[in-house]
Amino acid sequence: FKEKLVESYNQLGHCLRALEQYEQAVKSMQAMVKIQAALAKDDPDSLNSRLANSYHELGICLAKLGRHTEAVDSFSTAVAILSPFAEKGEQDSDTRLASLHHALGESLIKIRHYENAMQSLQLAVKIRSNVSAGGPITLDDCASSHQELGFCLQQLTHYEEAIASYQASVRIYSSSKGEDYSSFYAGK
Repeated sequence: FKEKLVESYNQLGHCLRALEQYEQAVKSMQAMVKIQAALAKDDPDSLNSRLANSYHELGICLAKLGRHTEAVDSFSTAVAILSPFAEKGEQDSDTRLASLHHALGESLIKIRHYENAMQSLQLAVKIRSNVSAGGPITLDDCASSHQELGFCLQQLTHYEEAIASYQASVRIYSSSKGEDYSSFYAGK
């Protein structure tokens, strides 16, 4: 019964998010997370990975509403839940963890916590760089993480590192489109 209720809240949340009704989507996602957390106590291995996904979805909706502090909490919880699964090598957990670190970094930037954002985005870049060669992460995902990291480093006045990150983003975006725009950036 509760698992079916979770799925109903999940689908309701997705529909509401698609309609950009984020307040209602947040309520649905919060209800889903509450039920899943209770279920995870009885079956931690099978449900915690799904619980991490639910916190991720909740964080996305909160970020869309500009509630970035709450989004940071939700993304951080998801990272804490999912990290052990990634360490065990569970299928696609690296991909999901990279996405979470990217989203966490973006929300941390919004609340001007640049040091923490930098750490999270560096992890996203590292994971995405390792996985993109043979996994579901796209080159655009890698380039996007480099771009966000560059912005974060720029805010911290780590200009040389920011330039390197932006250059990596340009290189990756260019190669993913089959064109070379790398000669336009400084130093070439």
